[in-house]
Amino acid sequence: MATMVQYTLGEHRGVSRLWIEGKRLVREGFTYGARLRMAIEDGRLTLRVLEAHETGHSVRVSRRKTNETPLFEIRDNLLAGLFGRRARVVVKFMRGRMTITKHHLDERRTERETALMQRLTGGEALRVASLYHGGGVIDSAIHEGLSDAGVSSYCALASEIEPAYLEASLANNPHLFRDDSLILNAPIEQLNFAHALRVGADLLVAGIPCTGASKAGKAKNRIKHAEQHASAGAQFYAVLRMVEVLNPAIVLVENVVGYRDTAGYAVLVSTLATLGYRIDDCALNGNDHGVLENRDRLAMVAVSDGLAGFDLSDVVPVATKPANVAAILEPAEAVDALWKDYGYLRDKEARDKASGKGFHRQIVTPEAERVGTIGRGYAKIRSTEPQLQHPTDPLLTRLFSVLEHARLKGIPARIVEGLSTTVAHEVLGQSVVYPAFRAVGRALGRWLAALSPARTESPAALAA
Repeated sequence: MATMVQYTLGEHRGVSRLWIEGKRLVREGFTYGARLRMAIEDGRLTLRVLEAHETGHSVRVSRRKTNETPLFEIRDNLLAGLFGRRARVVVKFMRGRMTITKHHLDERRTERETALMQRLTGGEALRVASLYHGGGVIDSAIHEGLSDAGVSSYCALASEIEPAYLEASLANNPHLFRDDSLILNAPIEQLNFAHALRVGADLLVAGIPCTGASKAGKAKNRIKHAEQHASAGAQFYAVLRMVEVLNPAIVLVENVVGYRDTAGYAVLVSTLATLGYRIDDCALNGNDHGVLENRDRLAMVAVSDGLAGFDLSDVVPVATKPANVAAILEPAEAVDALWKDYGYLRDKEARDKASGKGFHRQIVTPEAERVGTIGRGYAKIRSTEPQLQHPTDPLLTRLFSVLEHARLKGIPARIVEGLSTTVAHEVLGQSVVYPAFRAVGRALGRWLAALSPARTESPAALAA
């Protein structure tokens, strides 16, 4: 029989101590009066019962007088040297022998923090694992923000289910990838996670699909809880699996703000805390971060517990919002063919209003200082997403062009270059407000640069 027990090291007058008592000592052969020889083997502390003729550094098993319970104490700073002060340790009791090892979660925390610091001090690029990569919008924004602060990075792993999005990112974001990058084109929840083992990551970025957490997604799929969504509901589990495999020092998750209220997010946060991360989150608004789209997104950052604290309150805007919609419009001749009379949408709006549904069209003018959220299915010409009013004909409206859509979100046009109108709107519509997450990347970069004095911020970041 073997018994494993978790303990936390204490201190007595500045010296680390481990106190062990209980009937398990008798059961495993550590009886009253026995001397236990201590030795360090491969980073572990081992104790075994000494024979009468043996000598060496040892502790003696004692007992409580009240109930004869055996006990012993190790009071020695070698404990702190091996495991850290007030560390968690695991004691394995076997017949006449026990081993004391560092808790596996603390070991993994040390591994990821050491790997990150070695890369920072060595001037190496950070390894980024990108889940739900899409067209690479959020990854490009984070990469740019880190670069502003003098921290280089690349996608060591990119996972995306849609081949068209993935191919577009590989073509339009070559700066994000290297020859050793691993590209996974499959549903993440069906992956063989062992494929990721050889990659490793310092930063994991996950734009978890919001189709089950958004109000529109719940209404469309007729579900009450985000976790009921057939494909998106359990994605928090896939993210946690990848965190455990890759052991990144930093985890960044984005979603709709309503994701905060889901059971999946509660499990995500609770599990990350158990794994040794400190979690911070905030809502980022597009208008506050320099774009015309009035989109709110949740940003959650989890940082390994042993690193000096990162604070999302350090995120400051990096862009200035255009004065109005007119500032982002293409020349009239480039979009003239887009004007149409969507009479069926007017009729639907009238029916919705009559039935008390509350849905209405978003018709904006060039003078508008903001627009509503434009989603993934924008090319389908849905009734509630923004359309531009014709300057002279009240019956004509149009969708924003792909270039205008990108500008409304602050996304570089190169990211959707060469894509069809439908796919381009999908990539843009399911993405983030670019300057907001560039600001997150820059704040992360400045914090990381401060951890490593050898790093210096770029002139652009210093001037901001």
